[in-house]
Amino acid sequence: MAEIIPDTNSQSLQHFISNSPFDEEKLKKQINEDANNKLGGEEAGLLIDDSGTPKAGKSSAGVSRQYCGKLGKVENCQVGVFATLAKGSSYTMVDAQLYLPEEWADDKDRREKAGVPDNIKFKSKIEIAEGMIDDAKSRLKFGWVGFDAGYGKSRDFLYKIGDKNLIFMADIPAKLHIYTEEPKIIERVYTRKGEKFKKLVATIKPIKVNEVIENNKNDISLVKIREGTKKTIRANAMSKKVWLWDEKSKNAREMHLVYREDHGNPTDKKYSLSNAPKDTSLEVLLKMQAHRYWVERPFQEAKNTVGMDQYQCRLWTAWHLRSEHGHAPL
Repeated sequence: MAEIIPDTNSQSLQHFISNSPFDEEKLKKQINEDANNKLGGEEAGLLIDDSGTPKAGKSSAGVSRQYCGKLGKVENCQVGVFATLAKGSSYTMVDAQLYLPEEWADDKDRREKAGVPDNIKFKSKIEIAEGMIDDAKSRLKFGWVGFDAGYGKSRDFLYKIGDKNLIFMADIPAKLHIYTEEPKIIERVYTRKGEKFKKLVATIKPIKVNEVIENNKNDISLVKIREGTKKTIRANAMSKKVWLWDEKSKNAREMHLVYREDHGNPTDKKYSLSNAPKDTSLEVLLKMQAHRYWVERPFQEAKNTVGMDQYQCRLWTAWHLRSEHGHAPL
């Protein structure tokens, strides 16, 4: 950026990012308004994902040994949680927040050196994502929310998104336990070390997602997903009515189990759960599921074009201008 922007240099940009009192909230509101005008609506999806940036040393805000998607392994890096608004083949980032690992929570000296405000407490990536979704509801119009298995594996998270009256399409691990018929949830009394306690249990046993698909593989059919740049994208797919239980509530929740395997490569498999209306067609469910493809594109373009992963700033304010707002620059 310093080489391209007229009348600037690395030092002045560093000062602007790390020390300027610039309030990015007004800019963010404008960006969200523009994005909503172009992409907002029932056909749009709000896609949640995280992205890591490799970093050396221990001084950069939030840096820690954690999984870095760019490297495909656990490495020293910063991780941010991002929200992207997408409709069709159009997309744009609309929110971001730096993830602050637990090891930073009570390290006062480290926080002070990195400029992390006292009011910033540890939040899991799922908690950050939930806050972003709540914010987006007040600023953007979208028909559903999508996220990968890192978020979809949390049954509590899926229940919370459903409680917000939002439709979701959540990728899930192949070994997540679900039910192929509605389980009855009852309360039983157990004894542990001489003390009695109550616990909710299901009257039937759950089954792993991949086993459900294997038991119903005759229902798999070839379905059109979308038009690609060179050819029509098709996949072997199916959907099945299942139930998910969080082991806390008194009722399980009915959902669509959506399965897709690459037509040319059957080993490329994807499993998802959705609380979309019961009459939602397989074609619509697959389009929602396939929409997650677009969340990777802004990461790819931002890193390749504007150096999203090449910044040298260490302070919290480099990610969160006017940090008292708790938002990130776009």
